[in-house]
Amino acid sequence: THHKEEITTLLAQVTDLQKKIRKLTTENMDIQEKLTLSSESQRKLTKDLGCMQDKYDELLEMLEEAQEELRIMRGKNKVR
Repeated sequence: THHKEEITTLLAQVTDLQKKIRKLTTENMDIQEKLTLSSESQRKLTKDLGCMQDKYDELLEMLEEAQEELRIMRGKNKVR
């Protein structure tokens, strides 16, 4: 009977461990999915940031050109 109790206890432990493994496997899959989505979002945001930086650089260059043209125009008006 002692062996039967020990076997019953061990079987219960195995069953509990199997439940924990299933639960942790499911949690792991969920976390992996979230990580994949986060990585995709990060890649997109990094790409978007690069595009925004390019647009910013282009607009800054246009602003500097416009300011230079304005200085030239003001200089011409002072000469008159």
